[in-house]
Amino acid sequence: MTYKTLLVSEKIHDDYVQSLGGEIYQTSRWALVKSNWNHEYVAVKDDNDILGVALILYRKLPFTPYSLAYMPRGPVCDYSQPEHFKAILKACMKAAKRHRAFTLKFDPQISRDQHEWVKDYVKSIGGKHGGHKKGLAYNQPNFLMITDMGDDEKALEKAMGSKTRNKIRKAMKNGITTEEASLDDLDAFVKLMEITGSRDDFTTRNADYFRHILESLGSMGKLWLTTFHVKELLAIKQKEHDDLTKEAAKVQASIEKMQSGRKQEKAMRNLDSIQQRIKKAEHMIDELEAELANGREDIVLSGSIMGYFNGTAYYMYAASSNEYRELLPTYHMVWTLMSDALNNGYRYFDFGGVSGYTSDENKDDSARGLYEFKKHFASEQFETIGEFDIELRPTINKLFASGMKMRYKWRHQ
Repeated sequence: MTYKTLLVSEKIHDDYVQSLGGEIYQTSRWALVKSNWNHEYVAVKDDNDILGVALILYRKLPFTPYSLAYMPRGPVCDYSQPEHFKAILKACMKAAKRHRAFTLKFDPQISRDQHEWVKDYVKSIGGKHGGHKKGLAYNQPNFLMITDMGDDEKALEKAMGSKTRNKIRKAMKNGITTEEASLDDLDAFVKLMEITGSRDDFTTRNADYFRHILESLGSMGKLWLTTFHVKELLAIKQKEHDDLTKEAAKVQASIEKMQSGRKQEKAMRNLDSIQQRIKKAEHMIDELEAELANGREDIVLSGSIMGYFNGTAYYMYAASSNEYRELLPTYHMVWTLMSDALNNGYRYFDFGGVSGYTSDENKDDSARGLYEFKKHFASEQFETIGEFDIELRPTINKLFASGMKMRYKWRHQ
């Protein structure tokens, strides 16, 4: 078969990506997100149809004529047709050379177990594979957590297990709401990111960065915030306190009528449990009244930036406060996000990257908490084929790699 290489418009590119089930990171909207990179849309076709496309991003090296070329989660083609992949990859290599790229990097979101032939082919033309090491050191994680939500909310909830369901139900009773927010609310999210970064030891971005992402994604992106309404929970706790006080009085009255024995001992243990719950409610009431006295009626506890494309909802960024974690705001938020996505026709919920380790496999893995949290929401670990690097100017690429290693050591010393 003879393939023709061409540059295509945003619409033609996006339509093809959507038709093949490609990722949001290969769309023209993502090219807008990466506005500090140049880009182009490369395609290959036969006499009638387009058979593969790729968004290629180009980042020029300062003070040189050379560029880094990168296809985020691309190229997009029918991987059951190896010749289509070979054709689009060759077309991308030629395009990258035309831009004086010293390397072409790509990391298609295809499964490792079904596409080993891709790795074999890339190596056969001189490309390198980044390996299958576990961890989060790659440009894009090799391991993702993805929930197939199906089309039934009740079935999805059941798939999460009883402990997660109980936490979600508890969160729903804590005076919390999760709602879509506007750019006017972005500062609240940025503050949460700063808190999360400090707690989990990672560098965060400023408001301009997140504003640019949301503006670039347009209708494909949303900001969500989870807010704790103090007055609402105060009313709930006051009613709970009143109900428990009445219950305690009834139990006390019944104990006074009982003769000593096992039945009375059981009732006394029950009374003690109720009294502990009363004390806990009183403590919360005092805390909530103090919040209101300080003018804090609504407290933002967590937030997320979501992406939406092609049947998948992407959990791109998430952050949470150190306050009121016992109210389980992140469980409220994630369930609301999943329910909203499912009810708007999205089947998959992409939680993003994990290290590839489970908590049983590596107790010392610093990112094991990510896996454990995401696993609660019926997600499964998906291993991609990994990251590839085709050197187009080996000497420049080696110098670049050395520079990046030095930069990494300097940042982590």
